[in-house]
Amino acid sequence: MSWYNYLEAKLSFPFRAKCTASKIASLLQNGETVDVLSMGPDEVCTTDMLVIVRWHGRKVAAPLAQITAVAPDESTEQQLATGITG
Repeated sequence: MSWYNYLEAKLSFPFRAKCTASKIASLLQNGETVDVLSMGPDEVCTTDMLVIVRWHGRKVAAPLAQITAVAPDESTEQQLATGITG
């Protein structure tokens, strides 16, 4: 849970992001742009860091490793660039 708490403190929500890789367990498609609203619930982020995104008017969970921020602030950019997403 230390990575979860660290990311929750360092990422500046909300931020705009683009899906950079499709995953079987995710609704996002490669190239799709979404608003990242928050970290996913801590109890589901034990093996993969999930974030809550606005997708087609709904709030859904998506793997943080699947997205790249669009024009993020410095702190968010640094955390996502490290690849420490789960």
